[in-house]
Amino acid sequence: MEIPANLGTQQRTKPWLRLGLTIGGALAIGSLLMVASDYIEATHDKIRPLVLELGIGFVVGGVIAFTIEYYMRSRKELEDKKRDEQLQSNVFRALFGTALSPELVHEVYQNIFTRKFARQNLEIAITLRPLTDEEQATYNVPALLVLTQTVTYDAKNISDDVADYHVHPQEYILISHPMFLQPFHTFTASCGSNLKSLNKPDIAKCVHLSEDGIWHKLAVPEISVPEGGVVHVISKVEMVCRDTDIKTWLTYHPADRLKLKVELDKALLGQFEFAVDQSHRLPLNVVPSDTPRVYEWKLEKPILPYQGIILYWRRKNRL
Repeated sequence: MEIPANLGTQQRTKPWLRLGLTIGGALAIGSLLMVASDYIEATHDKIRPLVLELGIGFVVGGVIAFTIEYYMRSRKELEDKKRDEQLQSNVFRALFGTALSPELVHEVYQNIFTRKFARQNLEIAITLRPLTDEEQATYNVPALLVLTQTVTYDAKNISDDVADYHVHPQEYILISHPMFLQPFHTFTASCGSNLKSLNKPDIAKCVHLSEDGIWHKLAVPEISVPEGGVVHVISKVEMVCRDTDIKTWLTYHPADRLKLKVELDKALLGQFEFAVDQSHRLPLNVVPSDTPRVYEWKLEKPILPYQGIILYWRRKNRL
């Protein structure tokens, strides 16, 4: 037997509906009695005040009942909401708090169950190319490469209300280059007809540099997402790196899966080898590629907040 998902709501609604009809009926009867008292003949002076007082009593009683009903209903809804929140918390702690410390249970709860968004179709695409002649002349170090990282995903609102989606991407810069003063290239977030975008050169105004000069943080505009709605996000960064280096990426929101793609410029074909590690209990699986310039991996399981990938590369040893 299938139980309706809104059974509890139906059971709570019917008593309030009956009470509302009763109050409405009392107001209607009272109004009719007050009007009828004006049509009672003068010969019935004793009946007229009685009918009028009776009508006023019905109206006053209906107003008082409506006021009390509204107050009690509002109070009950607040109490129900508070009780549901406590019940959810107690159930979570009962399931996971037996063998874990309260601090660890609290951390797990905050990182997973308080999130309003989950990422879907998450893909990280990285391309590596050599410096152009102009870039090489500006910074005369032959072992540098240009790394471009494009991250795309759909952020779904998993809360029960409208929510504002906003992230604060951050990237580290270990090598300074006059043509790559900050890493952020473009950022767009769209939800239906609602579009927020940052492009060069305006994006530079939204980048905040950390005190140590290594971390660059991007302040992106918020975008309103309805319940169950999806915001499509595309972010692109560009920076210089060494020919033997590391690139890390972590997610702030939980994600269903992760796909990593690395593509080499034609000039670098056959010169590099890669390895991938992850801050996740399961390793990434290698995806066969049709071209030697492309390397792909994917994670078949969901990932939690602050989990991600670490990409390593180096030039192949020529012995």
